[in-house]
Amino acid sequence: MKTKQCFKCKLEKPLSKFYKHPQMPDGHVNKCVECNKNDVHLNRKDKENYYNEFDQNRYRKNILRMWKLKYSSMRRKTSGLGHFGTLKGKELLPKQEFISWCENTKIQFMEIYRVWVKSGYQRKLSPSIDRINNNLGYILGNMQWLTQRQNCKKHTNTKWFETCSIKGCKMIHRAKGLCNKHWQRESKNNKK
Repeated sequence: MKTKQCFKCKLEKPLSKFYKHPQMPDGHVNKCVECNKNDVHLNRKDKENYYNEFDQNRYRKNILRMWKLKYSSMRRKTSGLGHFGTLKGKELLPKQEFISWCENTKIQFMEIYRVWVKSGYQRKLSPSIDRINNNLGYILGNMQWLTQRQNCKKHTNTKWFETCSIKGCKMIHRAKGLCNKHWQRESKNNKK
């Protein structure tokens, strides 16, 4: 079995422990997989703000990417992943139909999108997909573009900017006067 020494950790390891690279003489990089992963992790940690900003800008400035991420979120909700159990089993139109719907409603989307950009990307003004009839899923004729604020206001009976009713918590509420953290905790306790 062929081996190679990692220039980083100086250990002799089999070639299978090195990433392949067609331009290297032996077809593998000179740093082992473990050292490579460690370097990537440390680089990401050192430049966390840069990468977070890069990821946000990539999402914010590429509208098609935004729509695809919205679809992924809808798929997670309708499959019951996360804390969206109430949407589990609801209908979800196919991805290509959703992208076509986005193209057809691009004027409404762009109105919200431009306001969101001008606001400096405030979350409350970000584009959100609303189900017009909450008893139905994400299907044609039951979706519209709203801001995140409008969508939340529509589906809660409380004001948008109230603080959590738990003493000492200064977070913004989700429903019933509780912030997301306390609302999720109460929901779990009610299921038991």
